[in-house]
Amino acid sequence: LRMNHPQQHNLIEVPMAFRWLPDRQQAEGQAGLLDGHAAGKRAASRAGMEWKNAAFVEFCAFATTHLSFLTEDVRLHSTIELPPDPRAWGQVAMRAARAGVITAIGVARTNYRRSHGRFFTQWKSNVYAPSFGESVVQP
Repeated sequence: LRMNHPQQHNLIEVPMAFRWLPDRQQAEGQAGLLDGHAAGKRAASRAGMEWKNAAFVEFCAFATTHLSFLTEDVRLHSTIELPPDPRAWGQVAMRAARAGVITAIGVARTNYRRSHGRFFTQWKSNVYAPSFGESVVQP
């Protein structure tokens, strides 16, 4: 998804991960981010509404038991069938963020081998419910 209208492009803030780069590289990084969002939407669409709803329920359940996590953590602990494309999980995370279940707090590298150590959004749960007697340390 490329933004052709210049005023639309200005509505999207440059993520912190790209701010240290020169302007041209920031623009390239932002374009890649938008392409990634579009690919995630296509992947979620191919997965179907039933999968998206089941994944959202599972994502929210994971957030009740983990204070801070990556989308990759949810995906790796998932018990539902795999979507045709793992990028579909990104749309599930965005849905959870829009619903107020999670808040982005930064980025972190994943340990999952197939992700090649890339950076992923780190989420803070807004619905975390610690076990009885467990102390909570805010990230």
